[in-house]
Parts: sequence; C-alpha cells; structure tokens
Amino acid sequence: MLAQSRQKARMRTVFTDSQTKRLEALFELTEYPAVEARAEVARSTGLSEETVRVWFKNRRARRKRQHSGSKVKSPSSPTRAGAEKKFFTSFL
Repeated sequence: MLAQSRQKARMRTVFTDSQTKRLEALFELTEYPAVEARAEVARSTGLSEETVRVWFKNRRARRKRQHSGSKVKSPSSPTRAGAEKKFFTSFL
C-alpha cells in the first residue's frame, strides 16, 4: 500500500516569521553562506543545520525560477564574506 511505503517521509518544516527574516537577511548578503554562517543561523533560529542548508538550496532555486532568463547573482565574493561576519556579530 502506498501509505505504508511513505511512512518515512519527513514532515514539512513551517518557518516562523523570525526564522524567515534571519534566513532572508543572510540570503541578501550571500546566496552561498559558509558552513559556519549556516551553523550560526541554525543555532540562533533553533533549526537544524540540514534544514538551513536545504532552505538556501530551495531559496536559490526559487530566485532562479523568478528571474529565469536574467543573469543569476554570482556566488559569495570576499566583500560579501566580510558582510556575512558582520551580520552574525549583530546577533551577539
């Protein structure tokens, strides 16, 4: 039966407004945050690192769909890496 074979399917994560705001704020700085940055967001939002990683993967896909045909932003540059660090010190 199909229902039995799908028992291991995970539940959909529903993000709070606060979690979404923090994730979106970091996404505006860089579409590809460093492992440490993702870990910090996970810690500060109460999400797992895997959930944060998947959120960024899905968010990049959504931006690509929304801007299909237009140039996609390049990955994190050195100046963005500095902004990323500044972003996290603001939570401390």
